[in-house]
Amino acid sequence: MRKKQILLLKIGVVVWVCVIYAFFLHKPAATSTQKSHDITEQLDKLEEELNKQSQFYSVLLNKLRTMHQQQQNLGDEAVLQDPIVESPLLDGPVLPVLLIACNRDAAVRRSLDLLLKYRPSQERFPIVVSQDCGHRPTREAIESYGEKVTLIQHPDLSDIEVPLKERKFKGYFLIARHYRWALNQMFQKFEHEAVIIVEDDLDIAPDFYEYFSATYPVLQADPTLWCVSAWNDNGKADLVDVKNGTGLLYRTDFFPGLGWMLTKELWEELGPKWPRSYWDDWVRAPEQRSDRACIRPEISRTRTFGKKGVSNGLFYEKHLKQIYLNDAYTSFTKMNLTYLMKVRLILQLKTINKYNLYEKKR
Repeated sequence: MRKKQILLLKIGVVVWVCVIYAFFLHKPAATSTQKSHDITEQLDKLEEELNKQSQFYSVLLNKLRTMHQQQQNLGDEAVLQDPIVESPLLDGPVLPVLLIACNRDAAVRRSLDLLLKYRPSQERFPIVVSQDCGHRPTREAIESYGEKVTLIQHPDLSDIEVPLKERKFKGYFLIARHYRWALNQMFQKFEHEAVIIVEDDLDIAPDFYEYFSATYPVLQADPTLWCVSAWNDNGKADLVDVKNGTGLLYRTDFFPGLGWMLTKELWEELGPKWPRSYWDDWVRAPEQRSDRACIRPEISRTRTFGKKGVSNGLFYEKHLKQIYLNDAYTSFTKMNLTYLMKVRLILQLKTINKYNLYEKKR
């Protein structure tokens, strides 16, 4: 009996070993075949996906190239015979122009003549002249335009306290005081949502109003923007694309000034801490800019003729006088300017980078 049990046990062990051997002998072949099939299927899917992405990025890149080419060609395509008639500037938000004046009556006339010449609508673009200094000939020059403009006069004509070492720069203290008062009037008394600021020594381009009208919605929509300027500080004729650059706009970390637009929201931020002097240098400080940018054109929409002023013509002959003023009307309001928004710009750059990486892998 004992021998029979041992025999049966031996037979069972042999059978179990045979079964295990057969199992392992069969399984690798099936697993290997399955793995091979899975890898082939995954490769096919990857190839299909890559082809789809390649087609997508090719189409997108072509669109970006087309947009860039269209912007370069705007100098030839966007010139209108009668911009005032054909421009869609009669409707839209009110964007007042604040002209800062003091004691240059001839300069005020020159500036107002161009502002009125190119203004498409008095309702959309009311002109407010804020006069400091109490200079009678300048006041009379402004009043001669009647209801075409609104005159406001700075009530504080008192002397201003200036540190001894800065007395020769008193004019900059008076200008900063005037700016604060005038902007408070525009935003608090007149309750405007945005203001275009010019001084009494600026010529403007024919599409000055078009430019600010088109860029205002972008300024409103993008919190990483804080102003729009009509001035290119490096806008000399030999440094810009005069022929093809009339429609080119950029973001800049530098505050250009000399014809610029700000919102009520920004003034509520800057107004309470407005400096006593050198306001433009103060605005350019990192504490005020807070990593925000301004929009500026390739070709300036303003040009200064102010050789005589508080700065006594500093840099005028060698630099300011050389800035090229745009003379071709560009229909900015018919263009898609969302490329100036930071989110859109980042998406475009990421898309181009992904496409370039894919092209390298191929």
